[in-house]
This record gives sequence, structure tokens and C-alpha cells, in this order.
Amino acid sequence: MLMLTLVYALMTCGIYAKAFFLPLMIASMGYSNQAAASLSGLTDVAGIVGLIAFSWNAGRTGDYVWHVAAACTLAAIGLCIAAFALPDTPWLFIGAFCLAGLGIAAALPTFWQLPTLYLSPVVAAGGIALINSVGNLAGYLATYGFGWLVGTTGHYRIPLQVTAAVMLAAGLLVLLPQITARR
Repeated sequence: MLMLTLVYALMTCGIYAKAFFLPLMIASMGYSNQAAASLSGLTDVAGIVGLIAFSWNAGRTGDYVWHVAAACTLAAIGLCIAAFALPDTPWLFIGAFCLAGLGIAAALPTFWQLPTLYLSPVVAAGGIALINSVGNLAGYLATYGFGWLVGTTGHYRIPLQVTAAVMLAAGLLVLLPQITARR
């Protein structure tokens, strides 16, 4: 349960960073607020595609752990590319964030299958509540951390790289029980 709580806490960092800072990053490249909002919506369309594709395939194969890991890894790759594309290459930035949005959105529904796989029915309800509570608190705190990094560094590159590392850590951490079980 602690591993799932930590994985979800790390995942919410990417969720909240995208939700709160993507329009600001797009606007910082010279786009109007309306254009920034519209371009942000492209990442949500990619997220819908990822959510449906990953959920369908994970349900078909029953392998939720690897789908969460893959989705988090895609999000990390997209965030890393976005960090280096900002502010010089706006369309690469948007494309990279579409990949990140796909990964972030795909990770959520597949992740929420894991508590019932790892936890007994008696513990599952309380465990899910704990995972959700701690994860959302972490996302709330991550928003301040992201903003602090932007204020300290003066740009979005390092906060995006940190968020990419956090998403990659979530993807690797979710694999830990499977890796240790094979030994």
C-alpha cells in the first residue's frame, strides 16, 4: 500500500504540473491567452487517445503494472523533450506535451486497477482512500514546488526536467514488486 501511495503521489506531480502550468508555458512563448488555452486542449485530446488505448489494452491483457510504467515513461519522455523545446520551438513543445499528456492520462485509469490487485478486499477501500488523499496532497505541494522552481530559475526548463524525473520514478517504482518477485 505504501508503494502504491508513493507511485500515485509521484504521478500527481505530473498531473498538476500539466494542469496548472501548461497554459502559462505556452503563453510565455508569445501566444495570447486564448491561443494558449486552445493549444493546451491539444494535449487533452492526446490524453483521451492514450486513456482509451492504454485502458483497452490493459484490460485485454490484464497487465496493468506494465501499462502504468509505460505511460509514466512516455510522460517523462514528453516532459523532457518539452523542457528542451521551450521557448525556441513552440510546435515541438506542443507535440512533446501531447506525448506527455497521453502518458499522464493513460497512467491514471490503469493505476487505479492496482490497489485491488495488491490489497485484500477488506483493506482495499481504506487503502484507496489513503492513496488518493496522500496523492492529491502531494500534487498540491508539487504545484508550489514547480512554481518555486520557476521563480528561482526564471524559466520552465528545470521544473519540467524535475517533473519528468518524478514521472519516470513513478514508472520505475510501480515495477518494483514485479522485479523483486522474479528473484
